[in-house]
Amino acid sequence: MMLQRLAQKWLWILMTFALCGLFFIAILPRLLGSKWLIDPIVARFRADDFLLEIDSIELRWFSPLRVLGVRMHQEDGTELLTIREISTNRGLFGFLTGGRDFGRVDIYEPTVDVQLVSNETNLGRFVKAVQGDSQAGSQVTNQRPEAKLLVAVHEFSTKVQREDQALPLVIVPPFDLTLRYACEAEQASLNVGATQILKEVELTPELLEFGLAYAVPLLAKSAWFDGKISLATDDLFIDLTAPQKSTGNASITLHQVRSGPTQPQIVKLLALYATMRGREPLQEIVFVDGSVVLVGMRDEKISHSGLNFGLPKTDPRFQISTAGDVGIVDKKLNLALDFPVPIEQLARRDSVQALGVPKITLPISGTLDSPEIDWLAFRGDSAILLGQIREAVQDESPGVANVIATLESLSNGDADQTIAAAADFAKQLIERRRQRREQSTIDNENSELNNSASETESPESSRPIRDALRGILRPRP
Repeated sequence: MMLQRLAQKWLWILMTFALCGLFFIAILPRLLGSKWLIDPIVARFRADDFLLEIDSIELRWFSPLRVLGVRMHQEDGTELLTIREISTNRGLFGFLTGGRDFGRVDIYEPTVDVQLVSNETNLGRFVKAVQGDSQAGSQVTNQRPEAKLLVAVHEFSTKVQREDQALPLVIVPPFDLTLRYACEAEQASLNVGATQILKEVELTPELLEFGLAYAVPLLAKSAWFDGKISLATDDLFIDLTAPQKSTGNASITLHQVRSGPTQPQIVKLLALYATMRGREPLQEIVFVDGSVVLVGMRDEKISHSGLNFGLPKTDPRFQISTAGDVGIVDKKLNLALDFPVPIEQLARRDSVQALGVPKITLPISGTLDSPEIDWLAFRGDSAILLGQIREAVQDESPGVANVIATLESLSNGDADQTIAAAADFAKQLIERRRQRREQSTIDNENSELNNSASETESPESSRPIRDALRGILRPRP
């Protein structure tokens, strides 16, 4: 009897301890999420002068976890990051039994406020501070915990402005984003789902600094530019271990974008064409409105195609297309500019006009900061085009064909001679037209040229290449 009572007593004691333990386990998430425990832990986080604040944390064993009111800011109150809510699709028990797969996390209304201060941003300074603390606290900095996680971001937005200006320079409207994080064997990656990031956002220098100059190299080093852009991405694979090895595709839509290039080689090219057209050189290029530039990232390069622009104030018909790539790390350029040749400026014969509108490729190398035109490759295309024109006029006018053959031989020779001949041709063509408009009669030299020609000319010559090249080969006294 005594043993039975003793057993019952110990049974009640064990049951009481068990119930207390279960009750403690049940309320443990609430205790861990209480402000009196969370606030001191959060307050200990500090990176440089950046502080973290969290309004509340809701932890449950079998219900989704929630973090409300996340705020990262500087000591002076300047905001860097705000998040309305972070929630999961499982409770603590699911995380404890789910292994390395952490399921899905939803982030609602994250907002990043980027402040430009001197030559850096508050975001860049925060990242450096976090990396510095990580390196100081760990001997192995490249190791990441192996895990899988799906992150769904809802209504992400960002704003960029200068410290001394009230109005923002860039406002990215809210958009949704899906991210898949995976880390296996110390190889961390992030897969970003297709999304529309920008929609007719004002073009600013900050957008160029954040990477747009790699996708549209002609905007780099521009004296001025205006217009709007839209940006949509396909699936992107970001290598977090080596970001330069990331891959993916995107498309950029240009809306009424103009710019004033300052690269010397581009400026000389525009001036040469304006001279050939008899117009004043204008340092302005206009991108085709609504054109879509396809952008790819692979092999540590950013490539583009479908970039079209023209010179409407010089010649509305003139349109250049570009394609190529830029090195992410070394910034090396490998571009090709395809531009039409004004065939009516070379000859007005029907046989030449039948060639249509040929294009010549102008290769550009060097770096993004210092582009260089590859004249050696350019002269090859020039020789091919001149050869086509020479064959077209060979039967009709052997004399003109011989002159073109001379220029063709120059193209196959020294590149400097080719460029000089083209420049002299343009200058003398414009000079001859000006003189013919000003003079009421034909001077003796023009009479001599007309008498030596096998065909008659009108005051406005129908064969400007013949006259110009004759002037090049036989300079006036």
